[in-house]
Amino acid sequence: MVGGPGDVAISVADISLELGEIRVLIPVSYICFTSSVESATTTVLFSLRDTPFLPSPGRNRFTVIGCDTLGLVGGVHGDMIQYLAGCYSYYEGISSASDDGSPCTGTGCCEASIPTNLTALNVTFPINSSSVWGFNPCFYAMVAEVGWYSFRRRDLIGQLGFATERAKNGAPFIANWAVRNGSCLEPRNYACVSTNSYCDNTSNGHGYLCKCSLGYEGNAYINNGCQDIDECMLREQNPKYKELYPCRNGICRNTQGGYNCKCKGGTKSDGTNFGCRPRHTRDEQMAIGKPKCFRRCDDIVGMLFGYAITKEKAQEGER
Repeated sequence: MVGGPGDVAISVADISLELGEIRVLIPVSYICFTSSVESATTTVLFSLRDTPFLPSPGRNRFTVIGCDTLGLVGGVHGDMIQYLAGCYSYYEGISSASDDGSPCTGTGCCEASIPTNLTALNVTFPINSSSVWGFNPCFYAMVAEVGWYSFRRRDLIGQLGFATERAKNGAPFIANWAVRNGSCLEPRNYACVSTNSYCDNTSNGHGYLCKCSLGYEGNAYINNGCQDIDECMLREQNPKYKELYPCRNGICRNTQGGYNCKCKGGTKSDGTNFGCRPRHTRDEQMAIGKPKCFRRCDDIVGMLFGYAITKEKAQEGER
């Protein structure tokens, strides 16, 4: 999968069936100078030919680290060179480089995007001389996962400091994988065999992915691989799922492929199907209570009025 001066072993860090991604660690390319013209270079060509993988254009960036540094990345599709891109980084001294944590905009490091449908990538340094080798002896270039690299001035100092410290195991690289010998419109040898699954055409190269339907999770490529998600159990196990699967002031009841939010007595749906509210608002409760109050008040007034008349007649009889 990875080629260069010799075969280079890589490590697989993660595989996602749902996203159709694989994360691997790829060695970093570099050129180091011991004088203005004497250098040692290691560049890596990684090939994905004859595999179901393609570099992810949205999840990777071509990154160059160094001063007065030009890095290039070439893309190969089959035996034809599809494109050549790169970026240039420059600063006058370590103190004028970007601050630690700054984005790679050209003063210490720079970035460039890569396109879709590439079966191989080759990272190179076209300039083999350096006027800054005294304070920045090594330049680095890599295609790496977006967000993985954060600039540090320390990466510019010393021989292979960045490669042997932060990138000693390689830089993470994301490849999209898919079933490449078909599409969702071509049902022959269809790989989505699980019930409660569906086919999703990939946006990077020809092919498709199999995904579990909403409310299910698992492996859509095997029989009965997509199993129901018990949203109610997840809500009990971890508070974060109460936001993902809301059931405000209600009772959560799991169903196949989903869940219901049942309202308790005296409450009703809040209109979202994911929460409950009192059956009557405060104003409605007050409105309902007024007629009773009026009847009760009338009864009390009548009793008092009758009592007053009776008392008056009794006093007249005594006279």
